[in-house]
Amino acid sequence: MLEAMPKPSPAAPEKKRALPPRPEQKRITPPEPQAKEIAVAIPEDDIRELDEHGNEIVTEDDFVTKDEEGIEEVDLQDIEYGADDRSGKFSVPPPPRRPEQKKQEQRKPINFVALQKERAIEARQFELIDGVEAAFTMHKGDKRGDDEPNEDCVRIFEDPEFGVVGGVFDGLGGEGNGALASAKASEVLLARMRNALETVRDLNPSVLELVLVPEVHLVVRDGKTGELAHAKKEEQIITSSYIDVDPAIAKKAIALSSALKAINHDVKATNGKTTACVSMIHTTEDGRRFSITANIGDSGALRRKSDGSIERMTIEDSALDGLMEAGVITPELFKEMRENPDKDFTFGRTARTYRQLRLMNTQALGADKVSPRITIEELEEGDELVMLTDGYLDFLEHEGELDTDAIKGAMNEKDPVSRLNRLTEITKVMERIQVSEGSNLKKPDDKAAVTLRAKPLPKKK
Repeated sequence: MLEAMPKPSPAAPEKKRALPPRPEQKRITPPEPQAKEIAVAIPEDDIRELDEHGNEIVTEDDFVTKDEEGIEEVDLQDIEYGADDRSGKFSVPPPPRRPEQKKQEQRKPINFVALQKERAIEARQFELIDGVEAAFTMHKGDKRGDDEPNEDCVRIFEDPEFGVVGGVFDGLGGEGNGALASAKASEVLLARMRNALETVRDLNPSVLELVLVPEVHLVVRDGKTGELAHAKKEEQIITSSYIDVDPAIAKKAIALSSALKAINHDVKATNGKTTACVSMIHTTEDGRRFSITANIGDSGALRRKSDGSIERMTIEDSALDGLMEAGVITPELFKEMRENPDKDFTFGRTARTYRQLRLMNTQALGADKVSPRITIEELEEGDELVMLTDGYLDFLEHEGELDTDAIKGAMNEKDPVSRLNRLTEITKVMERIQVSEGSNLKKPDDKAAVTLRAKPLPKKK
């Protein structure tokens, strides 16, 4: 009998070979933009805005583009800013760009401080916002060595709220740290003005007048003689007319005055002193132009009117002006002194000439207290403001008065650069003549000049 064969067990299902695991898919992310050295198209020794820790600040103005309709678009994500090595180059990664944005970049706003050790910075010209044309030049005094800095400096910037602002600063060399003082004052100007504006931004017109009268030292022009004079407290009611025209005029005047008072403390920390003369051009909504000018010390401003005439825009701080304001020098005595600029006049126990009193500076940033003088005037089409340090002003006089004929000859040149170059040439000639004759007590000095001219606005359709 055959033995039953065992039934074969059902075949085990064939094991499928496991596929090798797929390599892990790494998420691909675009590489971070690498910082690279790029040249900054501003003067090599430009000082950019610093924060409270002394670090450079990158603002949205540094990374602005425009869309198809000309609207500004800003993207500040992932932007890192490297330390400024003061060589004129900054470590800045390229700003991120949206695909739909045009490649055409908006011109970077002008915002700089000009300092230099070279013998001169030749005149340069800028076309700025609101149809304002600016120019500046700087020249080192003939007696200053090549390795010595020019103690004068200039500041020009355009700002959405203040418009175009220009100024000159003259460090007082006899006080020590003059170059450092003028550089510091010009460096912090914009930040201090912005801070000051915030304190008055929301004030209504009635409150503005209460603030403007006691806080701002106004200078007004006599309607009959055209001479400038300090506004008496009861006369400052005229400021209400500016408030009626545009409250922003009063707000900017207060902000400028307050900013210079704050800068006084900044400069004091340098153990130096500096003068200042700062102007801005304000444009109202209906197209009227107003200049707002502040000065401390013997730097001052002139105006070249559209008809070519020249007039002062400031009263410089001097012992002569202080004696006049105190009533010690009467208008009659002032006339006699000006007609005899080298004659001794006795005040108390001291004898001084007109020329000596004019050259005695009585106020500067870096002192215990300052009172900026503010001049507000409406501009006519084509008027040009000229801010000058005493390296110009002291030698543009003849027999104690501003030589308007000489200045007019220079300022009638065709463009701002030519006008500043010509003004510098004339000043240097008069400087050499007066120093050789001994008719001027001042020595050849550093020179700095800034001009602002409001060109006609395009007519609205």
